[in-house]
Amino acid sequence: MAKSSNGVVTEFDYGELKSIPDIKNLNIRFEDIAEIYQNNHPKSNLDLLSKAYVFSAKEHMGQVRRSGDPYLVHPMNVAKMLAEMNLDDTTIAVGFLHDVVEDTDVTIDKIKEHFGEDIARLVDGVTKVSQIEFHSIEHKQAENFRKLWLATARDVRVIIVKIADRFHNMLTLDAMPAYKQKRIARETLDIYVPIANRLGMGNIQRDMQELAFKYLYPRQYKVLTEKIEREKKVSILTIQRIEKILKKEFEKLKIEALIRGRIKSNFSIFTKMKKQDISLDEIYDYLAFRVITKSVSDCYTVLGIVHSIWKPIPGRFKDYIAMPKPNNYRSLHTSVLDLTGHVFEVQIRTEWMDIIAQEGVPAHWRYKEDGGKITDEQELQYVNWLRDLVQRQQEWQHPDEFINALKIDLYPDTVYCFTPKGEVKSFPSNATTLDFAYSIHTEIGNTTIGAKVNGKIVPLKTRLRNGDVVEIITRKDSTPKRDWLHFVKTPRALAKIRQHLNKEEKERSQEIGEKMLRKEFAKHSIQINKTAIRKELLELASGWGLNSLEDIYAAVGYGKISLKQILSKFVPEDEEEQKPALVGKIMDKVTGRSGSTVISVRGHNDIMVNLAKCCSPLPGEPIIGFITRGRGISIHSKACPNVSTLSFNPDRIIDAKWEAAKGEIFHARLKVKVDDSSGMLAKITQELASLEVNIKHLEARSTDDNRALVDILAEIRDLKHLSRIMTGIQELPGVISVQRVFKEYKESRL
Repeated sequence: MAKSSNGVVTEFDYGELKSIPDIKNLNIRFEDIAEIYQNNHPKSNLDLLSKAYVFSAKEHMGQVRRSGDPYLVHPMNVAKMLAEMNLDDTTIAVGFLHDVVEDTDVTIDKIKEHFGEDIARLVDGVTKVSQIEFHSIEHKQAENFRKLWLATARDVRVIIVKIADRFHNMLTLDAMPAYKQKRIARETLDIYVPIANRLGMGNIQRDMQELAFKYLYPRQYKVLTEKIEREKKVSILTIQRIEKILKKEFEKLKIEALIRGRIKSNFSIFTKMKKQDISLDEIYDYLAFRVITKSVSDCYTVLGIVHSIWKPIPGRFKDYIAMPKPNNYRSLHTSVLDLTGHVFEVQIRTEWMDIIAQEGVPAHWRYKEDGGKITDEQELQYVNWLRDLVQRQQEWQHPDEFINALKIDLYPDTVYCFTPKGEVKSFPSNATTLDFAYSIHTEIGNTTIGAKVNGKIVPLKTRLRNGDVVEIITRKDSTPKRDWLHFVKTPRALAKIRQHLNKEEKERSQEIGEKMLRKEFAKHSIQINKTAIRKELLELASGWGLNSLEDIYAAVGYGKISLKQILSKFVPEDEEEQKPALVGKIMDKVTGRSGSTVISVRGHNDIMVNLAKCCSPLPGEPIIGFITRGRGISIHSKACPNVSTLSFNPDRIIDAKWEAAKGEIFHARLKVKVDDSSGMLAKITQELASLEVNIKHLEARSTDDNRALVDILAEIRDLKHLSRIMTGIQELPGVISVQRVFKEYKESRL
């Protein structure tokens, strides 16, 4: 009998290891993981790890991954990654066990019985929500992330296990069908890569970026890889030359430093090409150097040496030692130009800074183990942003809101500003003075009327810049304005403004709805204040998922519930007042209940549905409904940029989905960016013809950078058809990019 580091009593017979049947293709051994763990923790024992391994092996026995490998390969690789991060035995055991609840008949209670409450809680945190039926994939995804954040806020080890899990899944993504590869790669790039960044896990972050890039942009990935491979010899010679120059200068000043030269990652180069809108041939600074010193003072000395040898590029120097990033990353960054015309980046940091930059949160287990809990104030920076998100997660009622807020919180670029008292605050790079106001206090934000930046009065939409000193001007009787939602950027400011405006709108809608209902009831001599009538209304409310009369009034005022729906429960249907059958047929057509295209709107079967003209959603793509006043429900593509504006009114957003679509034609607008060369237009039209696309409109124009833009309005059958079209055009030689274009949403009566 032995105890793990977290105090869980474990009993284990090592003979059980031998009882596990020999599994073919198992290219990883328990002994490999045990050796890594014991090298990092010489005084520890393997009781807990052995027990977790045997338990996982037995429960996953007979299960096979899509690649054909035994399923056990996956949890073993996750456990190995966690061992390589120098994590404790509890976390590595969770690596072995993280999928047993989700993919076998094992329950959390059984995990608790065998391994104790601590491990059971961590396994539960990593396990996806599976017992609830969701209306959409997006809703399920959002709830899975909510559950993950709640668990992570209590113990950061949950998200570390999840990142290791996702990383290994990305390493084995080849076995998945193409559509799943793209979906998983996109989620990884949008969510898991920024999380790894915020936790300071630079190595895994970069590897996941590369893998996501490979599956999301296979053609560009191949072209970049081939170019870098062709120029590898020249690059290596350049790296050796620059390293030799630096070593010589360091020896003169007796500075101990390690120099590492490298070629930047494919994803990093690709991101720069997209950001600066340049071609691969225009990329010159794809080399980077890292100088690891013994002390902070040596870092600044090395910076001086670098700038004395080569010319620094203006605006490219960052001092993250004096002003660390929110994830505790510390380093000096500078870009310089040598005499041969090469631009390269130099990062300068101490040994400990380098460990933190590569490993992040797990690095702290090297020197301090406290049951996996992070207690030091500096270390808490890693998880405070998660805890803040958990505190606000109840404010995001719709799944899209939660996911969008999460992505904004994970936004990597940061600016640092100061209060008049010198307190440092960090924000996304496009944040405004109004975001600054809400970061101080909700009441400060709600009553803001102006701001001073560096002593000068500026508009509230003024973007913050590094080093700004910001003072907020307030007035007690001031309240948030709806147009604020169009320029604030931080989730906190968005949530607080929306919360205030929604409260005001709900109160107005309750007032309007009550007046409408009372007036309609009065026409039929029904007294709404009678106890029996109010009781029936409350019964109706319960059937619609509402809790009170006020909720019914608000729903009527919003247009979510029609007066007809309520009156039908109280007033006998008058045959003479029934609408002619022709009108019914017309309503069927406009609501999508007849014909071949059908849209299902949850909770609404008798309200007009129309496709928004700004995005012209296509069958097969995720859609969302927005309740308009007097014109039924407007259906938008979830990819439509106008959805973010509509989501400022969450009470009027409703889930919708396609039920069927056969033989109908829809329209999509495409913008194609190409090299301005002869024959490009012919190539595009020939490709469209081969894909049986009818072109409604086509217009081409040259730009000043020897490129051309081609605007296309095409007839499309569904989302898969559009995907084939965009892929076909993108793969044509000379095509730089293909984008689907959405128009601005211009409905005036919302």
